[in-house]
Amino acid sequence: MGRHRHCGRSRWWINGSEKLFDATLESYGIFVVGLIADMDPNASGDMGIVAKDIPSIQIIRSPVTKHTDDDKPEWVPAAGLEAVARAYARIVDEVNKLDRSELMPGARTTSTGGR
Repeated sequence: MGRHRHCGRSRWWINGSEKLFDATLESYGIFVVGLIADMDPNASGDMGIVAKDIPSIQIIRSPVTKHTDDDKPEWVPAAGLEAVARAYARIVDEVNKLDRSELMPGARTTSTGGR
C-alpha cells in the first residue's frame, strides 16, 4: 500500500469497541489522514442523532465557509479525498472480519488519535 497525504487535520469521532477504534485509527495512520489530537465528544450533523446508539465513525474537515451553494469541488484537495476513501475502504475490510458483537461500544483505554 502506498502512503498518501491528507491536507490538514480533521475532527473525528468513533463509537464502538476497542477493535473498531484500533482499526479506524490504524487505517487513518496508514493513509496519513491528519487528525486533531482529541476525539470530538459527539458526531456532527445528521449522524449525531444515532451515533451513540450504534457503532459509528466520522471524520470531518470544517472550513471557515461550509455547506453553502458556493461549495466547489476544487476546495476539496484530491489527495485528501483519496486518503480518506482508502482509509474507509480499509476500515470496511477490517470490520467485515469481525462479528457484529465485536463492534459494539465498550470500554476504551484512550480518546486521542496521537496523529
